[in-house]
Amino acid sequence: MEVTTRDIIRKELTLRITELISRINDLIIEIEGQSKKNIVIIADDLDKLTRFIQAEDFFYKNHRLLTQIKAHAIYTFPISLGFDVKFSTCGKRL
Repeated sequence: MEVTTRDIIRKELTLRITELISRINDLIIEIEGQSKKNIVIIADDLDKLTRFIQAEDFFYKNHRLLTQIKAHAIYTFPISLGFDVKFSTCGKRL
C-alpha cells in the first residue's frame, strides 16, 4: 500500500512540476517580450541543502528540470558536490 501511495504522489508531483515550469516559461516569455530584456534567475541558498544525498538528488537527478526554464539561471550548490566524482565526469557542469 505504501509503495502505491508513493508512486501516486510522485506522479502527481511530476505533473505539477511540469505545469509549474510551463507557467514560469510563459511568464518569462511575456516579461522578456514587454521589457525587451533577458531574464536571469538566481536560485540562492541551495548550497545550504542539509544532507549531501539531498543535494546530490536535487542536482543530479533533477538536472533536466533545472535546465527546462527558458532563461539564464544561476544555482548555488554545496561545494562538496564540486569535488564529487559524478560532478567532474558528468560531461556538463550545471
